Amino acid sequence: MKHVTIRQGIPDVETYLTLKRAVGWPIPDPEAAATALANTRCGFLVQSGNQTVGMATVHGDGVLYFYVQDVIIRPEFQRQGHGTRLMDAVMRHINKHARDKAYIALFSAKGLEPFYARYGFTARPTDRFGAGMFFIKGGKESEQRL
Repeated sequence: MKHVTIRQGIPDVETYLTLKRAVGWPIPDPEAAATALANTRCGFLVQSGNQTVGMATVHGDGVLYFYVQDVIIRPEFQRQGHGTRLMDAVMRHINKHARDKAYIALFSAKGLEPFYARYGFTARPTDRFGAGMFFIKGGKESEQRL
């Protein structure tokens, strides 16, 4: 396992775009990325030496609604426990700030649902809750089926 540290912080735009590119996710324009990062409630960085090799962001009102976004570990650092440590940090932050009955959500990459289920996330639809829904403004049909 490669040695990494996890710290609270938000990446700069270049690092953010580089990480998204590394895992094959759609890349927003740099101005939109800068605005999104500036409006991020909380973030976490995974670092190996002076290189950022992963990240996660938390959005929402910080009390009742939390949305976990951009949980990314560079491919060469995956499957070494770093994603677990990253999500542990995210969930510690959320559990510290979330009030009773808070709603915590995320979109899982295909195949990673069991990973997030360990943190209490439930795939939808269920008998009680309908399917989660989304769209990507201006996105090509293929991008909407991430």
